[in-house]
Amino acid sequence: MQDFPAKTMEQFRAAGPKAVPVLIGMLTDDRTAKTREPIICYRGEMTIGDIAFCPLSDRFTNRKQTVPSTDWNDLLGPGDHLPAVDPLHIFIEKHGIAALPLKWRRLWEKHSGHVFWDSKERCFEWRAGK
Repeated sequence: MQDFPAKTMEQFRAAGPKAVPVLIGMLTDDRTAKTREPIICYRGEMTIGDIAFCPLSDRFTNRKQTVPSTDWNDLLGPGDHLPAVDPLHIFIEKHGIAALPLKWRRLWEKHSGHVFWDSKERCFEWRAGK
């Protein structure tokens, strides 16, 4: 999703780390997003919070999983091969909509001083001790 060709996505990429608190704040937005076509394959209606979760998590995950505890399984629990955002909705049903931004805020507070944008990988990289 981080490579999705859209003006809004480009603005988030350009903002770098400043976009993270904005995306975290959007996680509880349960309004249905109006898109011309599905953002995630095989998924029709998505909320703004669903869509915010995707680039937020994707920007912290590359081939090396550079930022600890930020992949979908670490955040939501094992997906058991469920389609795209189903684990997200299961997590919200089980823990409430406020649990995910709380989890993200804690991660961001812990790691934000060690997170840098990697323009080659087009995601954040974690550098311990910097």
